[in-house]
Amino acid sequence: MRRRSMLRSLMGGLGLCAALLLVEGAARVAEPVLPQWRGPDNTAVLMTGHPTRLWGMAPGTRFNAGPNASINELGLRGPMVELPRPAGRTRLMVLGDSSFFGHGVADGQDLGSVAVGLLPDADLVIGAVPGYSVAQSKVFLDEEGWDLQPSVLVIGHLWSDNTWDAFHDEDLLASAAFNQRNPLAHSRALRMAATLFGGGAADGGRIITVSKLEPWPEGRVRRVPLKRYAALLDELLLEAADREVGALFILPANRISLTGAFAHWDPYYQVMREIAAHHGLPLLDANALYADIEPDTLFLDSMHPTVTGHQILGQALAQELAGGLSVPTHTPFDRSHIEDILPPDHFSDRGVGSPQRSLFDATPTEPDAAPDGPPQAP
Repeated sequence: MRRRSMLRSLMGGLGLCAALLLVEGAARVAEPVLPQWRGPDNTAVLMTGHPTRLWGMAPGTRFNAGPNASINELGLRGPMVELPRPAGRTRLMVLGDSSFFGHGVADGQDLGSVAVGLLPDADLVIGAVPGYSVAQSKVFLDEEGWDLQPSVLVIGHLWSDNTWDAFHDEDLLASAAFNQRNPLAHSRALRMAATLFGGGAADGGRIITVSKLEPWPEGRVRRVPLKRYAALLDELLLEAADREVGALFILPANRISLTGAFAHWDPYYQVMREIAAHHGLPLLDANALYADIEPDTLFLDSMHPTVTGHQILGQALAQELAGGLSVPTHTPFDRSHIEDILPPDHFSDRGVGSPQRSLFDATPTEPDAAPDGPPQAP
């Protein structure tokens, strides 16, 4: 009986191995690819790959659409800050994408640098990274950001989050994490199995691949869906409250938003306003601050602030912070009422300016191209 049992186990094991070999063979035909930075990586290009946040910036002097940007050893713009934070010092941490990083402006001309230059005993962490959504910044905070001991978060996330693109950011982040933590991620069969069975919950992201059988998606989704945008902002603020860290929002502007015309980012505007009000936090509206000023004075292109645009925002930020810090409440924001608009079917520029392409495609892009998708017409 024992020999028969051992024989059955052996036959079963051989059958399983044969099945796995067949699956691996089929997977090799499909060639599933997990997201991993495949774009250019040299001193002429600002963005490079990051193992857990999809992309980031390498230390050194990097080309920034005209002027250079100094990137420190943590992959953040600007000098390293002193740790532990000196007593009595206010430390601003700016979170957002290229509009808050300072696309196209020199070191020291971004809004955060302008603000700390006007505040006593203040220093700065520019946590904003070109193309970043709040989902990526949350990973940054969990990995390194909170350890930099900010006393106030300046949150500008909106443009990259509301962009219509090929994939949800949290799916890409979950896939990158799977690739990093799994020593067998090189197996095409495992990639296919993870894609099919590796998750699907909106809150955690699901494993995705691009393959010959499932190529680049034709449809479009928000990089961070509206309810997830609200949830991630709220989670960030609740964590700040637990740490007694202050926070405020900057509602960004672009050439179209200044006209007051309805646009596809308006639901995100509304959510940012509601969350700020719920947590009792200040909100600086760039549209109001920029009112009646010639757009060519404010924007380098369709959305990135000029030196003047940054100065206006930085001065308003310093004035707000001079009155003291506002710490979020510990009460979660109710997002049950939030609904997004349908994707605009007339958009033809899928993924233009989006770093998502470089996670699957090694084709170089223009080094001075705006890393955040340009705003779309209403």
